[in-house]
Amino acid sequence: MIDAYYVRSSKGVMMTGPAELRDGVPYLTGGLVPLKDAVRRDARERGTAVVVDVRGMQRRNMDQSTHRIRIPGSDIWYMTHVQNEDDVFDGFLSNGERLLIPYHNVESDEVLVQGHALSDSCVPVLFVEKGEVLSVGGRKGLYGTIGLMEDIGFAAVIVFDTDDSLGIDDWKYIASRHPGTVPYVRKHVPGLEDLGFDDVIVDH
Repeated sequence: MIDAYYVRSSKGVMMTGPAELRDGVPYLTGGLVPLKDAVRRDARERGTAVVVDVRGMQRRNMDQSTHRIRIPGSDIWYMTHVQNEDDVFDGFLSNGERLLIPYHNVESDEVLVQGHALSDSCVPVLFVEKGEVLSVGGRKGLYGTIGLMEDIGFAAVIVFDTDDSLGIDDWKYIASRHPGTVPYVRKHVPGLEDLGFDDVIVDH
């Protein structure tokens, strides 16, 4: 399991806490604690953590204060607002091992084509709401959009079920047809861990 942390700087301290999603935008809902206190990882076992730039996604402009986040014992997968190729380059300035690009933020599919050409550390994130993928032009079918990401060349695609609208049968289909998918679920889905996905992301 990969833990996801929603983060925002407050008076120079990086804070994290629970968040709700509205139209693909995260909003912290209270109960914030310093990120360093929230992370509990055995330093002898290296892992992965997703860091979500809350302020950057709200303002549609990457928050520079989140660029240098480090979590001891963890490789960082950094999710922030990415709209164009310049934002992709800016994302590479972070400490992230991977740059997670929310599909509904990009101005066109060409941004993902360019991102994939620039680095295989770019990973698209499909925000799912009511079973469909959020995009700039409206909603799109989930399976076709995963296929489009694979056609571009992405070996991994994150499917983020923001409202728990995907059931185990959906995940079974995705696992059989798109094994490079990384599920991101906000509540436990019985049987998901048995479907053969290499990783599953969950809220911390």
